[in-house]
Amino acid sequence: MIYPDLRLHTNLWERLSTTFLQGRLGHAYLFYGPAGSGKEAHAIELAALINCREPSPEGACGRCPSCIKMKTLQHPNLQLVVPLPRRNPLEKRDDPLKALKPADLDSLVEQLAAKARDPYFKVNLPGAQTILINSVRELQRTARLTTAEKGWRTILIFEAEKLCVPQPTSANALLKLLEEPPSDTLFILVTDRPNLLLDTIRSRCLGLHFPQLAGEQVVDYLTSRTQLDAETARILAEITTGNLREARQLAEN
Repeated sequence: MIYPDLRLHTNLWERLSTTFLQGRLGHAYLFYGPAGSGKEAHAIELAALINCREPSPEGACGRCPSCIKMKTLQHPNLQLVVPLPRRNPLEKRDDPLKALKPADLDSLVEQLAAKARDPYFKVNLPGAQTILINSVRELQRTARLTTAEKGWRTILIFEAEKLCVPQPTSANALLKLLEEPPSDTLFILVTDRPNLLLDTIRSRCLGLHFPQLAGEQVVDYLTSRTQLDAETARILAEITTGNLREARQLAEN
């Protein structure tokens, strides 16, 4: 594993790792469930596993060059798509980052670095209400290119419901890729609100529901990562109903 502090959904993880090691991995998955349940973290771990030089049923080795690059979110086989604000006008073939002001770009870089350190961190730029059509067009341009390294091209789309905001333009563009996926390419769409996705998108993904974390998992995480005592950690776990991200934010504040 590249994230030793990850609180695993053991049954889901065993299903994914076994499917990969048996050569039966699908081309598109939808990770859905309540906020703070570790969906994005598991998506990054799966990206590490399928590109690891020494994979095992437990997960990626965490030591090989591929794992080291994946842990920093700098692996050439990894493409991460998140909602972005549109501060500048975009032409059809423009890089989606052209939509950002310099301050937005700096914030994005900082937040991605924080995400690399802590997979429970949420990348959230102010004003980012949609996944830009240019982000999907960029995938269309690059998805069929030869990968820079041996392994699987892995495309992670966080807050995937925002493919449909304000209109499903980005979702429809992505649908074309999902209908004819490139070889050795894995799409993982992650969302707290799968009901907002197009039925056609959901039907082309294998859905995996990530339930709320057990209270004891949140307590264990908080007491090992913060200075909280067990009783206070238990209170935070209860009032956040298993949302580890929110519980940690309350602990830090």
